[in-house]
Amino acid sequence: MSMEVHRGTVSADDTAYDLFPRDTNTNIVLRRFGGSGVAMATADVVEVYSVRVVSRSPHDLDEEALQMVSVDMATTAEPDIDVSVA
Repeated sequence: MSMEVHRGTVSADDTAYDLFPRDTNTNIVLRRFGGSGVAMATADVVEVYSVRVVSRSPHDLDEEALQMVSVDMATTAEPDIDVSVA
């Protein structure tokens, strides 16, 4: 599993990058419906993936563009694909 995140323009805004240090275990929760501007609510159905961060690699820098980082992860268990938010 992999994802791309962008670096913040200042250290205090670098949340996505800081969430995924190499060799750490975490959970990725994916909501397929509702949109990113809608808060998660009780009874929303989500997918939960237990993962281990394998690598975190910066993309080449482009002038006047956000710096992007690829985060590669390995799943550590079967995903739970029909979980209701409590």
